[in-house]
Amino acid sequence: MEIATHHFGRIEVDGADLFVFPAGLIGLEGLKRWALLSESRIASAAWMQSIDHPHVALAVINPQLYWPQCRLRVARQELAVLGLNDLRQIEVLAIVTRHERGLTANLKAPLVFDLRNRLGCQVICNGEEPLRMPLDIARPPVRQSA
Repeated sequence: MEIATHHFGRIEVDGADLFVFPAGLIGLEGLKRWALLSESRIASAAWMQSIDHPHVALAVINPQLYWPQCRLRVARQELAVLGLNDLRQIEVLAIVTRHERGLTANLKAPLVFDLRNRLGCQVICNGEEPLRMPLDIARPPVRQSA
């Protein structure tokens, strides 16, 4: 499927990269269809591109790669929209935002993906997870030319 995007131009998206968020995202409830795109410059990051609105793309990361001790606790009813039988079929990603002090990851309201049914939802965690966890993504080394 080809989609038009503001940030990436026209791109071809594989069906395996498409997810439906029946309730949308917090503040973006009307945007239900998303493509998960890999980030070529930073292997641990990806982009969530709205299929419904070409100007909306969100940077996302797997919080376990940055904070292995992080355990996000969510009430079962938060995941009801996914109709999950097996929690091993999910992937959790956190939205990354740029602020005046740098990049932060939203660990309070992560995205949960049902990989089998291609569904997703944004949940609110029960614990003390921060809304703006400082994130240090090392930039790739710059090569100098002669």
